[in-house]
Amino acid sequence: MSCQLFHVLVIVCPLIWMEVSGDYPGLSSMEGDDTDRTVIEDQILALIIKVERQGEQLLRLQKTVEKHTQDLAVKDNMIHKLRRELNRFTTNDEIHSKSSKEIHNDVTKTNLLNNGNGVIITKHGNGSYRDVLTRNKENPNRLNTNAAKVVSTATETLRMSEIRESSVNKRNKRVDSSLTGSDAFSVSLNTHTDVTPNRIIVFDDVMIDAGHGYNHGNGIYEVPATGVYVFTWSIRSGNNNGGNMITQLTVNGVVLSTTNADSDANNWESATGLIVTSVSKGDHVYIKAYNAGKVISYGHSRSTFSGWRLF
Repeated sequence: MSCQLFHVLVIVCPLIWMEVSGDYPGLSSMEGDDTDRTVIEDQILALIIKVERQGEQLLRLQKTVEKHTQDLAVKDNMIHKLRRELNRFTTNDEIHSKSSKEIHNDVTKTNLLNNGNGVIITKHGNGSYRDVLTRNKENPNRLNTNAAKVVSTATETLRMSEIRESSVNKRNKRVDSSLTGSDAFSVSLNTHTDVTPNRIIVFDDVMIDAGHGYNHGNGIYEVPATGVYVFTWSIRSGNNNGGNMITQLTVNGVVLSTTNADSDANNWESATGLIVTSVSKGDHVYIKAYNAGKVISYGHSRSTFSGWRLF
């Protein structure tokens, strides 16, 4: 408010001074004219109101700046805390890694020797074991006691080193891509298909065939690489006059698994089989029908045959 009053005084005082001194011709020529004085007073009042409004705007602006300043201070504090936490985690990780390396180096430098009398002593990198022999030459019992302590300490140190190394290895363990298979396929039937007993079902729509093992002409998957594979198939049976639809996963003519889609005269039915088995490169894997019937496959309701190598 003091700032506003100052602005008003700066504007009004010169007017009053010129009025008193007679230097303001506009005022002196209007002496005795109340109407003109009223107009001037209204103008001055309007000017005062305008100055007050500007002062209020300045106050609001000042509050806004203060609020933003406080918000920035809070954010700076949060950033500082996050940096400290990051530095603490980084430091702890470096200390843990350094401790593991130092323990491993200490164990590596320490060798267990036998002095010919069945007494185990330690040999350090600087050859100080000779001093141990000299100091204990006249006191075998002391030598044996010290040797037992050394063995116990070395064993415990080695055990702790192995525990720490195991912990680090588990923490840094990553999946080895060489252990996973890259051969996979997935095929389906484009349309409803009539099948006959003991005949291979030829899935004619190849959705994926990494490894190029599936033959869409005869329905046989020729294993591209030896390994452990997962094979799965899903068959939807039509009405089939109330009969079921039995299919079999076969490897080189040997049936490994069977499914039975037990449909009736009014409803379709589906069955899914899955097997994990070891196969060799060049083996023939396929799905064959055990009995005659109609296999349903259309749109999003497809009969499928898939497989992939685990390792």
